[in-house]
Amino acid sequence: MASGYRDKEHAFITIERDIKSGSIPGVVLLCGCEEYLIRWYTDALIKKYTTEVSRALDVVMLEGENATVDRIEESLETVSIMSERKIVVLSDFIPVAGGSVKGFTETDVKKFIGYLGEIPEGSMLIITAVEEERPKKEK
Repeated sequence: MASGYRDKEHAFITIERDIKSGSIPGVVLLCGCEEYLIRWYTDALIKKYTTEVSRALDVVMLEGENATVDRIEESLETVSIMSERKIVVLSDFIPVAGGSVKGFTETDVKKFIGYLGEIPEGSMLIITAVEEERPKKEK
């Protein structure tokens, strides 16, 4: 094996360790071309921080036009019923990749970015974005 081949541990190992230790921050960005892993980690975080009986109330899934800044803030500000954390999932949130969502203006993006530092302690925002696989360069 070449020296320096893997200077950092794989993200899979890091995330697994963080889930087990419970050291997951209030904002989690899951992105990449492995859609299966993004779904798996989203589900793992939901199972870790919410109870099965209250999941319908403590997990809010937002996507597309439903993902307005006001709706995101409102969902995160609502207190969890019986779970450790209230979880809001922004599925396939295109602004993360530089795209745009209908009704999500540049002003909304700035407001959203400003709000990321103000997420309540008992809440978690999971942002997912699936990237298309890039074609490999031929040598």
